[in-house]
Amino acid sequence: METTPTSRKVCLGIDWGTHSSKWSCHIDNVDEGLEGKIHHSTLVRIGDDLIFSPGENVSETHERIDSLKRIIINDPLGQSFWDADRLDTGTSLGEAVSFSICSLLCDAVIELRDKQNICFPTDTEMEIGFSLPNWLRDQDKKSEVALDHFRHAVYASCFIFKEHSSSELPVPGKAYSIEVWKRIVNEALKGCKNSDQIEGIDKHIQELHRIDNLKWRYLVESCAAGLPYLRSISLEEEAPSGLPGLGKLFVVDVGAGSTDVGYMLRTLNRQGSEQLHYFPPAATFEIAGNQLTDKVREYYEQQGTRMTWQDAENRKLSESGWHDLEFAKNWRDQICRHIRVYVKGIPDYRWLPMEVPLQVVVTGGSGAVPGLKEEIKEALCAGLKERDISQRTINNTRLINERLSYWTFEHEAEYARRAVSIGASDPNKPELKYLAKMDKMIHIQRDIIKY
Repeated sequence: METTPTSRKVCLGIDWGTHSSKWSCHIDNVDEGLEGKIHHSTLVRIGDDLIFSPGENVSETHERIDSLKRIIINDPLGQSFWDADRLDTGTSLGEAVSFSICSLLCDAVIELRDKQNICFPTDTEMEIGFSLPNWLRDQDKKSEVALDHFRHAVYASCFIFKEHSSSELPVPGKAYSIEVWKRIVNEALKGCKNSDQIEGIDKHIQELHRIDNLKWRYLVESCAAGLPYLRSISLEEEAPSGLPGLGKLFVVDVGAGSTDVGYMLRTLNRQGSEQLHYFPPAATFEIAGNQLTDKVREYYEQQGTRMTWQDAENRKLSESGWHDLEFAKNWRDQICRHIRVYVKGIPDYRWLPMEVPLQVVVTGGSGAVPGLKEEIKEALCAGLKERDISQRTINNTRLINERLSYWTFEHEAEYARRAVSIGASDPNKPELKYLAKMDKMIHIQRDIIKY
């Protein structure tokens, strides 16, 4: 006897990454989150077909593109995003990006159907959170165009996802006709227009887009990675006597293609409800996991050991004797210098100096590189000292390794890898508010902090 799919609200978080892509999902009235496989972000063309995340059995001789995200960031002013076909994928860059995003969305919908008996779109309200690097801190034409391209590709992907059944669309690991995809995208572009340019990071994050029962919004990666940890801080236990309603979080997300850094606050008002805040994040920093993987692979091959990219990725996270070599120290030093500069300029002159523990979380697939977390904490403390923060406050800085409620993973590193998608799926994203600056002497409404 066929069961009737259950109608409920689903919050889906998409982390479309440089090296890997993943999704996580919050479901109403379900005690545990749902997460998909971690997919390689590689796109491969075999003849007249395209495959997202092809797996290990695809030949290196096939036309492939390993980082669409990096291309969007590095070369947004190149050939037309939608009209010029690439030699590698046989599609435009826009068609390739939307192909990858739709593959992830369909993967999630299939899992929801098979594991939770949830059918979209007929009886489900879905809100999608898309993460993106901290492009919004870069005030230049290149970054504006990159962001606009990404947002337009997301709009087209959501339109396609809403108008077509998952059985008609691409999924990870399976070949899909380029001709069919180009036709679907062309129809979608006629049906959806490019969204208007949004000025200001706060307005951009709060903007909600909608097509019927499908909604989506954006969250920069430092905010997405930090949000689940920010909400896990126990304010009553961590704050000192007399100031029980304040929690501070410093987040460093070390991904494959970028390192994203941010500073966030969690407060309680007099009624006990939480308020979530984030300050301007650091600009996207391009020293990240891929650079170290390249160096690890190069080092071992110089020693006569042939190594695949995946082998180098595995060695990167292991205690194998290389992490004290000059190239590894230099990699960590560059990230730490970036952190020190950011810390010195955080525009919070009221709460940051207070002797409330400053929690530090390091997320991302490369966040578990040996020695990195400890050096990040040292760099953070050095930045605090340079801005004349008291030693007692600095001594309250601590690394946290939370096992997030609602999610059950075997290893701590899995939480770090999935932090961005988990944060992007958080149903409380709209509560996260932007603070451009907090002056030391500014008048604060009495209900912001519960005294």
